[in-house]
Amino acid sequence: MLILRPYPTPPRPAARDTLSRVQPGPAAVILGAEEHGGKALLAAAISPDLHQAGTQASQILAQAARTVGGGSGGRGPLASAGGRRPENLNEALDLAAHEATRLLSRRDRRPPGSA
Repeated sequence: MLILRPYPTPPRPAARDTLSRVQPGPAAVILGAEEHGGKALLAAAISPDLHQAGTQASQILAQAARTVGGGSGGRGPLASAGGRRPENLNEALDLAAHEATRLLSRRDRRPPGSA
């Protein structure tokens, strides 16, 4: 399951909260917001099973962060990114969604019982 959307408030806490409300199983939440200071903010949260299989939430945001003119950080199942080009937020969200979909489909192709 992939949840992607622009968000009106700082997205990091909302990404974590949204992920806690989805059904069990592989999932990724990506949220983006434009800060009043003229910056783009993004956050990604991944389900525990994806993290235990070796996926880092920061993988989802790396290219998206460059698109908004900034960087990403975070370890494990929660990451955030920001940049000074909020006009590229929608493109960044699309890139993050593409990467999340790739990671989710890679997870789906693993044989049963493998991590």
